[in-house]
Amino acid sequence: MADLKKHDDDLAADRDLDDEARRRRLKAAAAREELEEEEDDEEEEEEEEEEDDSDHEGDDRENDPTWWLPHAVMGTLIFLGILGVLGVFPRVFGPKKAAVESTTGATTAAAAATAANPASSLRLPTRPVAPPGDTITAQHLLVMHKEGMRAPPGITRTKDEAKKRAEEALDKLKKGTAFDALVKEYTDEPGSKDKTPPGDLGTFGKGRMVPAFETAAFALKPNETSGVVESPFGFHIIKRLK
Repeated sequence: MADLKKHDDDLAADRDLDDEARRRRLKAAAAREELEEEEDDEEEEEEEEEEDDSDHEGDDRENDPTWWLPHAVMGTLIFLGILGVLGVFPRVFGPKKAAVESTTGATTAAAAATAANPASSLRLPTRPVAPPGDTITAQHLLVMHKEGMRAPPGITRTKDEAKKRAEEALDKLKKGTAFDALVKEYTDEPGSKDKTPPGDLGTFGKGRMVPAFETAAFALKPNETSGVVESPFGFHIIKRLK
């Protein structure tokens, strides 16, 4: 009898254990379902947020007419970078830069030459060069005065005194004194006395000298000399060689 009762008690205990295990399994299954539902809800919320962001982006583009500008700027920068890699810029801008540097160098050289030789400013290099048939070769003497353009500090004579000195040279020329000798005696142009012939100006065309000098020089015939010619630099006597 006692054994039978113990057996019944054991069966009841087993049933209780089975019930407890089933409850735990059911509870775990319910927890898993709840977790899966929460994950599904989160995914749905994320999808809704992405759709909202996309809608807002479209609205922003409609409300902001310049939304494309940053993209255009970026595309332009990329395009310019490609051109730079391909070497387009040096070919386009290189010659212009070289021309500017060449012009600047020529201007600097001309300024240095003028400082060393004031009378060289008789030439006007910026004016058009005349055709070969309109050129002459000449020499001159120049009597400068302190009021003249680019007169050296050592020139102290007045304009009237300079004119009288030039007329004195012209008078000697008319009496037979050689032009080369008069240049060596009277000219104030730095370095002119050491040229061959003295006072040599080389060959030049119309538009290359100051107007008063040019008019007088081109009016001469070969081996003919002028009278006293006034320019902004002083008083000249000109001899045409060719």
